[in-house]
Amino acid sequence: MDEAWRHMHNVCVIGTAPSGDDRLAAGLDPSCKLPADETPSSVPRVALASLDVNIGWPLPAEELSGQHKQECAFLSNVCCAPGARRMGAARSLIDFAAHHAAARGVRHLYVHVAVGNPSAAALYMDAGFSVETEESTGEAHLLGRPRRLLLYRAI
Repeated sequence: MDEAWRHMHNVCVIGTAPSGDDRLAAGLDPSCKLPADETPSSVPRVALASLDVNIGWPLPAEELSGQHKQECAFLSNVCCAPGARRMGAARSLIDFAAHHAAARGVRHLYVHVAVGNPSAAALYMDAGFSVETEESTGEAHLLGRPRRLLLYRAI
């Protein structure tokens, strides 16, 4: 294990739906299909969305630091299949992640969003996040990535 991550509690959350739901599963890569379990009534499912919850401080390699240095968690690797967008899958995962973090004593939730991704920013704002800080153009350029916002939500 990387020493920088030793103090972190990390959980991957995956949102699924029955694979027969053509409205959600349309256009999904076959690798999104999850096998059914061994119970007779089990239905195969497809993965629609996922995110990671990283609980602990400091988050390794974190350049933007929020004002809350303890009792915090970061969401990362948030993704949603195109067919499941704007249907509540990502929002459900964000809310689940917040409840999971709160159950572990977390009171502050953070996520980064690229300045040029207004759809993601709208998702997080609708989920109760607000802008805490913004990465400068120079800082983003030095790190070789698009400018990001650090968004914050109390939980």
